[in-house]
Amino acid sequence: MNSNLDPSQREAVCCGPGPCEIIAGPGSGKTLVLTERILYLLDHFKLKPSQILVLTFSRAAAAEMKERFLKRAGENSRSVYFGTFHSAFFHILRESTRKDYAILGQSQKDRLISHLIGNYYPDENDRPQIEEIEKILRMAPADIGDVKAASIKRDYRSFLQENGYLDFDDMIIKCRRFLLSDPGSLRLWRSRFRAILVDEFQDINREQYEILKLLSDGQGLFVVGDDDQSIYGFRGSSPSIMQQFMNDFPGASRVFLRNN
Repeated sequence: MNSNLDPSQREAVCCGPGPCEIIAGPGSGKTLVLTERILYLLDHFKLKPSQILVLTFSRAAAAEMKERFLKRAGENSRSVYFGTFHSAFFHILRESTRKDYAILGQSQKDRLISHLIGNYYPDENDRPQIEEIEKILRMAPADIGDVKAASIKRDYRSFLQENGYLDFDDMIIKCRRFLLSDPGSLRLWRSRFRAILVDEFQDINREQYEILKLLSDGQGLFVVGDDDQSIYGFRGSSPSIMQQFMNDFPGASRVFLRNN
């Protein structure tokens, strides 16, 4: 273990098998704690690298964390899975169902939404932003008060269905539905990933959190976040989940990284 860890960082790394929630403000060494936690799981709990799943919210962050970890652990630990929520859950969905899915990328999605906005809002001064429509796309039809926005959602979903596309939100929703409907596959993935580590936990949304609970049942779950900062609020994140975590997993450990 890294001898430079301060007492709170050491407590976080060694907090037990999980569930563990680490409250980490800016500059408190959360990436160091995450990488040392992986090494601790390998050395102390004797997990195989392929049994560890590390999740964050961007490909760049996942790649950076993987690079830092491999510098400490070496190439023999390369099979630790570092990825985004979308890439990991899509991997689970695709591997389980053996289906080829066509993915609607973000740039394609933005162009489609922009086109639909232009159709329904001819006055440029009256047009909503793409981000506003993205929020509406995640809402139930009954909760959408604007008739034009409801029409955009209808046309958007029709386009995906007619062309066989999944968007990023669909990946999460379909993965959760699949795991709930197939207990055998759920048991398989629980045994596959004995430990799940999550960075920037304050930015998680409800669907992502529900899949985490399904995959881990709390065991081996190690989450790190800052309850004063939420970057991806416009994507449906719910910082209140950080407060809910301790209620959902009675007996969970909570550690505060106090030093900047």
